Amino acid sequence: MEDQSHASRKEKLRFNDHKKNQVFFNKGQSSSSYATTNDAEQRPPGVKASKRGSGKRIGEALKGVSEFQNLWAIKEKDLEVKERLFKMGLLETLIAKKKRHYLTFKKL
Repeated sequence: MEDQSHASRKEKLRFNDHKKNQVFFNKGQSSSSYATTNDAEQRPPGVKASKRGSGKRIGEALKGVSEFQNLWAIKEKDLEVKERLFKMGLLETLIAKKKRHYLTFKKL
């Protein structure tokens, strides 16, 4: 019985020493290093703070994808305009050839 109480006393002392060390080592940390309860998005119980940050990285990746899609849409519009201008240029050259052909045919 005495051995059990001695062992439990040792465990309590060890626990208290650990607690003191933890307080000592955490003294230098600022209040911003601790999780706050008024975060923008609350995480469900049991989810670590490091897992919560992974959603932000996905959002940044999606931001890059949406930016790429916007650039691609602009590029497509630019290509359509270039194609239309090319077709108009071809049409103008055909009309000019017909006029020349018509004028030379009329002279004969």
